[in-house]
Amino acid sequence: ASVSDNGPTREPYFNETWGLCPSLLSVKEQAALKDLSVQSVQALGFTSGVFHVECKYTSTGPQLIEVNARMGGGPVRKCNR
Repeated sequence: ASVSDNGPTREPYFNETWGLCPSLLSVKEQAALKDLSVQSVQALGFTSGVFHVECKYTSTGPQLIEVNARMGGGPVRKCNR
């Protein structure tokens, strides 16, 4: 698993303005995001496969945004080779 940073989105389609991989977050923050991602996938009953999990690291810690049973796009694919 890897963590990437996403830039702000723009209306009307909310496309990301930039992406960065590997992340600039600290190793501790990245580990917390990865732990939440794995726990979320396991909570859905999956034990193997490819998943695109979006989380956000906030002032209160990592927060889940979404989980999808698919490969991520953009720079995410290159970071997980």
